[in-house]
Amino acid sequence: MIKSARTLAARFWKDESGASMVEYVILISLVTIFLVAAIGLMSDEILARFEQITTLLNTAGA
Repeated sequence: MIKSARTLAARFWKDESGASMVEYVILISLVTIFLVAAIGLMSDEILARFEQITTLLNTAGA
């Protein structure tokens, strides 16, 4: 029983199949944090651009 538990633990410790998934999760997390920060920094510019487009569309239709 103890030998099989040790064998199972050793196999689990050496298994690297989930390592790439963890790396992808870390990479996606970093990209998401970067995008949220970038959008947060540019939010005023984005809002101003949408207001400018709205104004142009409203004056073009009048």
